[in-house]
Amino acid sequence: MQKLSLKNGQSSLWKEIKKRWDTTFDYVRNNWETLQVDRKRIYLFGRSLGGAVAIYLASQHSNELAGVILENTFTCISDMVKKVFRFLDFDIIKKYMLRLEWRSIDLINQITCPILFLASGRDEIVPSEQMVELHRSASSAHFKSWHSIPQAMHNDAWLSGGDDYWKEIRAFVEECENKANKKTDATD
Repeated sequence: MQKLSLKNGQSSLWKEIKKRWDTTFDYVRNNWETLQVDRKRIYLFGRSLGGAVAIYLASQHSNELAGVILENTFTCISDMVKKVFRFLDFDIIKKYMLRLEWRSIDLINQITCPILFLASGRDEIVPSEQMVELHRSASSAHFKSWHSIPQAMHNDAWLSGGDDYWKEIRAFVEECENKANKKTDATD
């Protein structure tokens, strides 16, 4: 298990996570030919905590992404405390106990590439209002799509959503590519 060391209220673990994702993205970006990756078709997918990582990465590299797909992610850890640890939901307690904020709500408006939001209707972990708030706050995205899976819980959206889940992702990718092609045609 990674040891946490706290410096100036910022966890070294968060810095390490950001560094690893930045390094991974840089590797793909700098080796796209060797990896046989079409650099105009790079999408990020993040679910739950992975959604926070995807939002961070997209906020830094939005102009290099074809799109972002977010599933059942949260606005910030402090808001999650209200749901998961209600007895700790006091500002004074959160101020001294929370070291990882993962403030996706502060970063999502920096994302300019298209975003697909996949929201489980019966999510027992992340309140659906947090996905709604992220969707509302994604004001800089070229376009954004919302797909609700009414019967799904936090960890089974892909299963409960069945074919519609995959069709929604496919439709989003196709829309991203169609708009990118129109943009390329207009500049030629």
